[in-house]
Amino acid sequence: MQKRFYILFVARGEDGQLRKIHIPVHYLYVLIVGAAIGALSLTGIASSYLRMLLKVSRFNQLQTEKEDLKGRYSKLEQVAKERDIQVASLGSLAGEVSSLYGLKSDPLLVANSPDEIQNSEVTSSLDQLYALRTSALSGATMTGISMPTAAGLYSPLRAPVGSDLA
Repeated sequence: MQKRFYILFVARGEDGQLRKIHIPVHYLYVLIVGAAIGALSLTGIASSYLRMLLKVSRFNQLQTEKEDLKGRYSKLEQVAKERDIQVASLGSLAGEVSSLYGLKSDPLLVANSPDEIQNSEVTSSLDQLYALRTSALSGATMTGISMPTAAGLYSPLRAPVGSDLA
């Protein structure tokens, strides 16, 4: 049986003859299998690196969204705090106006601090403000205040009869 091998011509020797290297076929098979294993390893490493790169980009995107949400949340907290302060101010003003016109004050708005104000209280305060505004614009409140007293001589909005202010 004849052995199979490949001949690799390298160069001429000192004597002028071609130098031949004999490579057996099973060495060539080992070289091909090694190259295939190396190619598969490189493919696996590249795919793992690509997957890691995609995870890092997704993480960076989520981190950017988180920072954006933190900023928006702090702005919303600030707006809510300003709203609570405005509602508390509105409640105290509505209480003052109610006491001036002799209307019943709302104990929900007077007793609570700005941190404890709820939506129902805001609605109640706004309803009271609109009612006061409507009564002030219609003149119904002015009629009650400007009615003459029992003696008919003095009204809080007019100067007394016979004074030099009239």
